[in-house]
This record gives sequence, structure tokens and C-alpha cells, in this order.
Amino acid sequence: MGNAHAVHSEGVDLVTAELSKRRVAHELARKRGVDLLIGGPTQTPRSVKVKMKGRASPDWQDHIELTPSAIPRHESMFYVFVDRGETGSGEPRFWIVPYSWMRQDVYLTHRRWLAEVGGVRPNKPGAEHHTIEQPRIDQRRDRWDLLATRP
Repeated sequence: MGNAHAVHSEGVDLVTAELSKRRVAHELARKRGVDLLIGGPTQTPRSVKVKMKGRASPDWQDHIELTPSAIPRHESMFYVFVDRGETGSGEPRFWIVPYSWMRQDVYLTHRRWLAEVGGVRPNKPGAEHHTIEQPRIDQRRDRWDLLATRP
């Protein structure tokens, strides 16, 4: 467990260490919503943006969008979900998920859930977060190949 800032910071460190271990060139980003850049500055067509999601509970959380963007042909932004070792073997684990796919999944899953509970969030109607359970992204575990930059 830990506070959100510490969890996020540790997650970024773990992703950075994993990228270094895999000899993937990367740099820390200083933009809201982007933690790392892979392949060079944002202006180059070869760059990929990474948003890290750590968790301090069994599931991850993300915000709900009213209308998610369409899924592009070539994704340039990805989530890296990090389990810092709280579950399983104690070793960090990673899931690499295309950003647009995840936004669509959150949107559709949340709408289905709202329909099941009568259209209004029961305990916190104004809350803007959504739970992302690990089984929803399991097929994306260790998909570091998705971050490969394209010429």
C-alpha cells in the first residue's frame, strides 16, 4: 500500500528499470498524462508515449471519459499497468495496453455497469473513476513489443 504519489513514482521507476534492462531508449516526460517517451522527442514520428498506472489496491483505477476517442490504426500512446510485487511472486509485473483500446474498454464497461445498477453510481454518484481488474488486461502481460517504435 502507499499514497498515490509514492505508488506512481515507484511504478515509473520500475517501468524505467525494465525498459533499461531491455535496452529500450526512453526519457522521462514532463507532460501531464505522459510519464515516459520512447524513441525520441514527441515531435518525431518514431516516438511512443507511455502512461504508467500503479496500484495500491487489488485493482487499478482510471478516470471515466464521456466520449472516448476512436482507436487509431497505429497507436502512439500506451498504458503500462504495474503490479509492484504485492501479488504473486513478489516480483514486479507489467501489462502493456494500447491507450485508445483501454479508454474504449473503460467507457463500455462502465456504461454496462451503470445500466446494471440503475443508471446512477450507488455510493458516490459524482465519482469519476473506474476500476480496472487484472483479468481485463491479462492478455497484454509483458507485451513490450507493442512499444516498438516504427520508422
